[in-house]
Amino acid sequence: MLYLLAIIVGIIAGLAMKGRISNLVEIRFNKVWLIISTAVLLVASQTLSDRFDFLSGYEFLINGIIFCMVFAWLWLNRQYVGMWVIAVGSLLNMIVMMVNGGRMPVDRDTVINAGLPIELLESDIKHYITSPGDGTRLAFLSDIIAPPGFLGYMMQVVSIGDLMVVAGLFLLFLQIVSGRKFFDKTISEVE
Repeated sequence: MLYLLAIIVGIIAGLAMKGRISNLVEIRFNKVWLIISTAVLLVASQTLSDRFDFLSGYEFLINGIIFCMVFAWLWLNRQYVGMWVIAVGSLLNMIVMMVNGGRMPVDRDTVINAGLPIELLESDIKHYITSPGDGTRLAFLSDIIAPPGFLGYMMQVVSIGDLMVVAGLFLLFLQIVSGRKFFDKTISEVE
């Protein structure tokens, strides 16, 4: 998964900046229960949507709640620069999903070029297949990018927002492992 690669590369880059791996043990995220609750809600909604068709009518509401919980947690942990980049990527994903009924549009041609079975995505509550000119709103923010080379094995089709989240994870772990602040004052200290 591309997210895991970003974390690993961020850790390696942090070590290259004379950071310490032990800094990972000292991470102090605020309100960890909030992001754990969000993950549980996300997994539950995806798992239960396969069994209960009526849930598909609530995907807009469920995804809206999940995004609100994610943004609250990111805000509470804004002392890390990477969290701001993750928030921007998440916001881009949220916007395109919310204007398209709560699901992420996925470009049909990109899916075919990536060698993915269309049928798999057509039955997925989180995504729906689109074609150029079909009325998808903000299509440029949808899953339209096929990562090149070995990166494509990790995530076959991504959005601009996904790439921002990847960059944010890299920066987050770089900052944590290196032990450095990227600015003299973080945004939370300015307030």
